[in-house]
Amino acid sequence: MMLTITIALFFLGFFLLSLTSKRNSKDIPLFLKHVKNGNRFGQKITGAIILIMAFIVLCTYKGFGTGLFLGFIFLMIISSLVVLLNPLKLIGYRGVLLVFICLLILELTL
Repeated sequence: MMLTITIALFFLGFFLLSLTSKRNSKDIPLFLKHVKNGNRFGQKITGAIILIMAFIVLCTYKGFGTGLFLGFIFLMIISSLVVLLNPLKLIGYRGVLLVFICLLILELTL
């Protein structure tokens, strides 16, 4: 259960940070419209805090060295997926929620 939550935190933190980019000309998803209305500095701080929180949760769950290593692997995978799939409009809140629910069910049953 903890790995799914940390993966979700990594995804949300990186996605918030990618939305603050000046090169991001695409419209943001509807589930984050209220977050985008603020300034970019607040979004960057929020995204960074969420990423740090994900690293802290992972380090306390798996240990310091393994948590940092897994955190960087998760961050690389998620950042690659966000950079590839966001311009294609394939990241929606329903799909992301369905993926995380399926991952949570798999983690609880195995």
